[in-house]
Amino acid sequence: MRRHRLNSGEMRGQMDIFSCTTQREFRRDSSLGLLAVALAVVLSSCSWMGVGSVSPLWRDGDAPAVEPSSKRVYYNIDLSLEYGAIAGAIRQGFGTDAGRPEAVYISEPPKDEIFYKVTLDRRPRSALSNFWGFLSVLSLGILPFYDHEGERVTVRYDLYVDRQFKRSYAYLASRRGLFWLGAPLVKPLLPSDWSESIVARDVWLSVFRTTARQVMADVKRDGILGLQ
Repeated sequence: MRRHRLNSGEMRGQMDIFSCTTQREFRRDSSLGLLAVALAVVLSSCSWMGVGSVSPLWRDGDAPAVEPSSKRVYYNIDLSLEYGAIAGAIRQGFGTDAGRPEAVYISEPPKDEIFYKVTLDRRPRSALSNFWGFLSVLSLGILPFYDHEGERVTVRYDLYVDRQFKRSYAYLASRRGLFWLGAPLVKPLLPSDWSESIVARDVWLSVFRTTARQVMADVKRDGILGLQ
């Protein structure tokens, strides 16, 4: 009986040792896994790993400049988390970027004012494209990912003047390109319109600022009442 109790104690001790060892290995594996994921996220956010083409972009001489104005622009747009940054970029395009006071978000067209109802329609990528992009991120950029479909968002501006609908304008905001660890090596060999980074957030948001400036230039070109 004494020997049996001793063996039971030894078994409990071995089980405790095995449990502690397993827990340590699990914590170590979990830490390594989290570290790998964190590293992948950090690297995937590095602008130097991405090169591509974004459009439209506002460059000097590409479109008529919008003259400074003291008249404020009012607008309505989806402010959900998905589109929050885009909404901020469009507000900048309506306001200080175009020499105007800061644009004002409002739910309904105001009286005796210029109002744009902005609608964003994102076109989803295919499942295969998303899967390959995910593998590229997990490989820390070793596997190249060419985004041939690109990210595409249609931006539609419905113009109201004095609460009266005037006209709709639509622009396609897009970006496509290459995400790869060796992107800096091929970047000098690509056309000039591929010099922009598809990873840099500011580059992508500048496309939406451009659409806001462009719609005001197009409205002025069309001679719509109140914007001449």
